[in-house]
This record gives sequence, C-alpha cells and structure tokens, in this order.
Amino acid sequence: MVNPRAKGALGENKVKEFLDSRTPYTFERTPGSGNGIIKGDLHIPGYKNVYCIEVKNYAESHFNDKILTSKTNEFVGWWTKLQRQSGVMRPLLIFKYNRSKLFVTTDIKPTNVEKRIDIPHLNCYCMLLSEWLEKEKIEWLHLPTK
Repeated sequence: MVNPRAKGALGENKVKEFLDSRTPYTFERTPGSGNGIIKGDLHIPGYKNVYCIEVKNYAESHFNDKILTSKTNEFVGWWTKLQRQSGVMRPLLIFKYNRSKLFVTTDIKPTNVEKRIDIPHLNCYCMLLSEWLEKEKIEWLHLPTK
C-alpha cells in the first residue's frame, strides 16, 4: 500500500519541477503543506503570490460525471475547500492521476486555450496544465506598481 503523504509529496515535487521548467520562477513546496502562514502546497518564495496552488495526486481520476450529480465528488471537495482557504489569493488546483498528464483548474477564464472544460456552477475552468502555461499570459506575482 502506498503512503498517502509520500504520494502527495511525490505529486508536489513533479508539479514543482514542471512549473520550474516552464516558467521564469523557482517554486518551493510549502512547509507543513500550507498549514502555516503560507497557504497552498507550492509557492514562489520571497514574493506576494497571486495563486494559492493546491496539488492533488491520486490513483484514479476524480474529474468525472459526479461533478454534475454529487456534492461529495472529490474534485468538487478539493475546489470548494481551495476557494475557501485561498483568502485574497486566486485558487489554482493542479491534479493528476496514475499515468495521466497534469491538469489545472482556475477561476480565471482562459482566453487562448480552446480545449478546456468550463464548469459554471463551480466558477472554474479545467484544462491541461501544459496548454495553459503555453497559451495564456499568467501573472504569478503581485508586483509593486510605480
């Protein structure tokens, strides 16, 4: 049996490496997995981050038809919890399941990614993380204005 904490840490490290290689930033895993001052599983240290990034890594997909029919669906639970916990930050859910690509869910409507799933009742949009990073202009940090 796989230790859930180890599987979660493995997923966070994979996402960190993916983001590090495709953005100009170096991400870090959040100590205590977001239970402290810094929220989320990953962050860019030393800056005011735009996103509260939560990472989920499971054996099977929880992104399925139960999103429409059940309030106990794992994906619905992840998203609604992240919306509550993100505070003034934007929620960003990155997830995968065994042998899948990485997916991202955001509350910002993509302008350039056509292959996506819009989920109006949850106020979110889901797509491949690689396409989102490649096609959208993403502001990762709150930078001071001059």
